[in-house]
Amino acid sequence: MNSFKVHRHIRKRALIMGLSVPLFALMISIVVISLIIIIFSFDVSLLLVIIVVNVLTYVAISFYQTSAKKIYFRSVYPKIISNKRISKLSYE
Repeated sequence: MNSFKVHRHIRKRALIMGLSVPLFALMISIVVISLIIIIFSFDVSLLLVIIVVNVLTYVAISFYQTSAKKIYFRSVYPKIISNKRISKLSYE
């Protein structure tokens, strides 16, 4: 019988076309803006420029996503919260 692993934090690792959800939304918004520019201008050279810009944007975003995992951010909150007195000063 097959056993399946439970995905508890699937939203943390959800990918669409190899991009995380916020980066995919950024890419789609750039594509929509490009389509609006193409619709309202009738220049063939602009069409080629926009295609190149969209491909370069996708490559840059995918490179950012792979290199962003190497950047380590320190946690804001401590691992343990305690009521133990740290200093010897008396505030009473």
